[in-house]
Amino acid sequence: MIPVDSCLCIDDNFSMLTEITPTANDDLRAVNEAFLAGRPVDPEVARRVRERGAEIRQRMLAEQGLLDIGVSLLRQAREAGH
Repeated sequence: MIPVDSCLCIDDNFSMLTEITPTANDDLRAVNEAFLAGRPVDPEVARRVRERGAEIRQRMLAEQGLLDIGVSLLRQAREAGH
């Protein structure tokens, strides 16, 4: 049995095919630090994070189209509850 906290990864981001840019990694750390300290995220960091999120969303829409699975899942859950 493998302990829960063990990691078989060779390095960070081993299983993902995407690359995390140094700026995105720095922003992630800044957001985490702000959250842990209970202070607001720097506005410039927040702007970059929102921009990256919008770019990713646009790329996903272009590649996959609109994935409208929420309505179907809610209907299934309602039907299962009756």
